[in-house]
Amino acid sequence: ADVPLFIIAFAFGPVPAFITTVVVSVIQGLTVSAQSGVIGIVMHIAATGTAVLVAGAIYKRSKTKKNAVVSLVGGVLSMTGVMVIMNLIFTPIFMGVELKVVQAMILPAILPFNLIKAGLNAVIAFAIYKAVGRVFRDNWEKKRSMAMQEESSKNAG
Repeated sequence: ADVPLFIIAFAFGPVPAFITTVVVSVIQGLTVSAQSGVIGIVMHIAATGTAVLVAGAIYKRSKTKKNAVVSLVGGVLSMTGVMVIMNLIFTPIFMGVELKVVQAMILPAILPFNLIKAGLNAVIAFAIYKAVGRVFRDNWEKKRSMAMQEESSKNAG
């Protein structure tokens, strides 16, 4: 689910990706993931939002294949770190368990799950970004160019 958000971060930058993350998180939290409620929405915004901000900011500096890998690794690691913290805060509340139960789950479950989940999203995003990103940018530039032409026509007339 985070693949399109990584692609948005690469194509348009970290802020549009974060805004899209917030919108997607709220919609998802009110529909398909409604059982997790506000906690799910907050966790998704925090984790995915951090990942796209980090990945998008790093990639924006230098849009190379090598930097794409570096930025996605940074996004994966930051997302994983945030999810460990979020699980320590919210899982005792959401699941009604003691903090020590959640702490015992960090190494065998929470950390590997989030590394794998974020890592797979990053690998898929990397694999398809060039093709998809080009389409996004080309369409964006065409619309922007058309809008600028319309605006200059209005100002000239």
